[in-house]
Amino acid sequence: MIKESFNLKTKTIRYVVRTLAVLLIGCSVAQAGEQADAGDEKSSRKIERGADGLPLYKHHYANGLYSTVTAMNTYPKLDVKGQKKIKLKVPGFKKDFPAYVVIQPTKAPLVVVFLGMDGKVDGPWGDLFPYWYSEYGYHVLTFDTPFTPLYPELTGGGVVGNFDAESEQMAAIINAFIKSPEAGGNVTSVGVMGMSFGASHALLLGAKAKAGKLPFELSGCLALSPPVKLQTAALTLDRFFREDRWDTTMIDLAKKFASHMPVNEGVAIPFKDTEMRAAIGFVFRDGLSKVVERNDRVYRLKVLPNENSLSNRNTHAEGTGFERYMHLFVQPYWQKQGKVQSVEELWAMPDLEKLLPQLPDYAEVVMTANDPFNDPVELAAAQAADRTGRIVLLPNGGHLGYIASEWMLVKSLRIFNGRGHDIVAEPPVVPEAPPVFKDDKKKKK
Repeated sequence: MIKESFNLKTKTIRYVVRTLAVLLIGCSVAQAGEQADAGDEKSSRKIERGADGLPLYKHHYANGLYSTVTAMNTYPKLDVKGQKKIKLKVPGFKKDFPAYVVIQPTKAPLVVVFLGMDGKVDGPWGDLFPYWYSEYGYHVLTFDTPFTPLYPELTGGGVVGNFDAESEQMAAIINAFIKSPEAGGNVTSVGVMGMSFGASHALLLGAKAKAGKLPFELSGCLALSPPVKLQTAALTLDRFFREDRWDTTMIDLAKKFASHMPVNEGVAIPFKDTEMRAAIGFVFRDGLSKVVERNDRVYRLKVLPNENSLSNRNTHAEGTGFERYMHLFVQPYWQKQGKVQSVEELWAMPDLEKLLPQLPDYAEVVMTANDPFNDPVELAAAQAADRTGRIVLLPNGGHLGYIASEWMLVKSLRIFNGRGHDIVAEPPVVPEAPPVFKDDKKKKK
């Protein structure tokens, strides 16, 4: 977590603002409050539940941008008891692959948690779902996402950005764990859940499962805020950086966002939309630049200046947006491999409207109506393609601003849907997780 007092030197400012990237692209949480003790103490209060038995969904903000950018200052560091780091020998990978696991002492279902863009397990938001699933008796497997700098060096699986290839790599990682001595034959069923880009990977695994193309049986699939269309999300993020980032400075962004605590319900949001878009644009580009540089180096793409050149590779990498990366780095590589003919094929791989009819019965998708990375018309088209009711559309919550809500946490425990597979009993009472607001902290003092 970011301390209230921080050094405004450039390096520190970059770190402070960049931490927003985690919540923006796949491992954010909002309004978790004092969730750190959630697994240890059950609340005695009565939980309001809907007809489906889930806690009623509550979210304080109608502005999707604000929901997206405020999560980092309300989410505590969780202690995932029993979690350990292991090295998996994955066939075809260049090096042993590091993964984080919680292994229960008895046979139990396995839930694999996919983080999103710039999602590192040991980062500030990589522990919410491993904590929650492990507290209620599941085995848990999670690992750093393809959109992290070390991933290409570990896997050697090709330039990051081919979602279909990455889903196959993730399936190989899961299979390696199931067969590992650590698992010990105690995995009774397998479910995957993902956030943002990780949600797209989870859905691709679901489609492969239905087509009989996985080396193990998949029994659960839960996708939180996958981009409706990857290209739309990419162009949106590029536009935030291009149009709003340069209206402010890193120092100003850090001052505005680093120590901010979410306002109480009904209180005016203290930021302009342009300021929030600027923060989103900056942190996304900052995270992407490291992925661009590492993929160019590992796969000798030679799009960036030579490492020995007088030109600054990092400067060129920082100037590379998502669209440029897909066109100049990803597509040429995969075309040479004979896997795609055009960049349009890459954009279309995780297309939600296309994937929905290909999913197994147990797959579910949670979206919000005000996710700033989606186009409302494209979201409506995906809903129209959803003839079996896989999409759960929440009225607000932005991009992953809802994932630490009581509704979401209990929903996550239903990943196997109880359709003849092993499931862990849902808690009768949900641990209390009130949001922590600035005024509340003042009162505590």
